[in-house]
Amino acid sequence: MSVSSSSQVRTTFPIPTGQVLRRKWQLALSSPITWAPFLPVMGAFTFLDVGPAIAGGLAALVAGGVGAYWYKEHNKLSGKIIQELVDESNSEQDRVLVEKLRELRDAGHHGYAASLAAFVDYKQKIEKASHADGGLTQQKQEIEKLVDDVVFGAVDHYDHLVALDSRLAGAHSLPMGADQVDSINETRRDISARLHEAIGVLDHTYHNLRTLLNPAHDMDGPDFGESTLDRAIRELRDEQDRAERVRTRMRSDWENRFPAAPERNEEGNDRANEFESE
Repeated sequence: MSVSSSSQVRTTFPIPTGQVLRRKWQLALSSPITWAPFLPVMGAFTFLDVGPAIAGGLAALVAGGVGAYWYKEHNKLSGKIIQELVDESNSEQDRVLVEKLRELRDAGHHGYAASLAAFVDYKQKIEKASHADGGLTQQKQEIEKLVDDVVFGAVDHYDHLVALDSRLAGAHSLPMGADQVDSINETRRDISARLHEAIGVLDHTYHNLRTLLNPAHDMDGPDFGESTLDRAIRELRDEQDRAERVRTRMRSDWENRFPAAPERNEEGNDRANEFESE
């Protein structure tokens, strides 16, 4: 599965409400707490010759008690389910990213694989530290979503670097002039600079995570912590926006500078050569 096309994997948050509700019903219906209390009522009706009216009344009382229990446990159950879904999403993201690392290594792009591994490592460390206390605040969701955007944005950039390297190596037999080679090398340097900046943002986020999630940590007043949180979120958002602008510009530049080269069919007519840079 392509990382670039698996949009559902690219970010954990927000978690769809319907997904939480479905998991909640599955858990409640499969729990003995839901069905076990009805067994004595069924036994009384079946073996003790209890009339339908009495059995129905007992069943209603049991249903009310079961409903009251699950209503009381609603918040706790929702929190447990959301944490499970977050863990499952993060595990699936890690699986897809590790698969991408192997793909890069198998293709001989060991440097790109090692660099992407640093992004994955920061992602995992930030998630582990963020979830250490078991809580899931809005700040944690915001930071984790932006970290996902940065990491999977980096994957897109490495895919583009691979395409550019392939273009320089002449793998697609498209003739290039010196100005085109210079343009590709300039684009490669631009991407590398963005990736270097992005890993710096993740490093800053990880080493300041305690203050980001607890603005009052080691501080007498809230102003410093709040500004640190705002700054970290702004940096992550800015990095995401820059990555998207660079990606859009590179796509436009590629299409304008390197139109598909023609190749001839059996009748000698020109036919567009299909080549995707991403």
